[in-house]
Amino acid sequence: TDDHLLFESTSNFGTFKVASQNNTFEPVSYNLPTGSTTLKFGGGNDTFQIAEAALTELVGLVIDGGVGEDELIGPPAALVEEISNSWIINSENEGFFNDQVFFADIESLTGTSGRPDTFTFTDSGRLSGTVTGEAGDSDNIVLQLKVDSTPTRVQYSRTDIQLNTLPVASFVDISSSANIEIMGTES
Repeated sequence: TDDHLLFESTSNFGTFKVASQNNTFEPVSYNLPTGSTTLKFGGGNDTFQIAEAALTELVGLVIDGGVGEDELIGPPAALVEEISNSWIINSENEGFFNDQVFFADIESLTGTSGRPDTFTFTDSGRLSGTVTGEAGDSDNIVLQLKVDSTPTRVQYSRTDIQLNTLPVASFVDISSSANIEIMGTES
């Protein structure tokens, strides 16, 4: 089943709710444990959206999209503090959002409208889907490459990035090539 899930906090401190935006299941509330919470999903093309107030509650959340083409969407900018969002993609279809939410088997990422999003790909980070910025925002894509004796060929166009002819990600609504930064890190 294709679900559209919304992660939001509740009026009770220390709990959050997972609700279906397309009515495929009844809302479920969770008490946050002191460690991490893992939500693992099966088949289907699922969309996971983080609500504004849930950011303070979701420390330690792990979202595993499972099989299918899944998407993670950042929270609405008008409802959270004025900070930029940090997306770190450190393996194939997995990484972290704002150092709070770990995601795995998530193929596409969508930034927050009205706030800058930085999508950082480590040397092994890849997305099989699409990075979607928001038109008019100052969204960035950063490539962190290991500096060693092996040459790395970086190619990018208005819609995708490749390293040594391997796709890193496709993207839309990243305003210009000036918003793509390539950084070297020591191996």
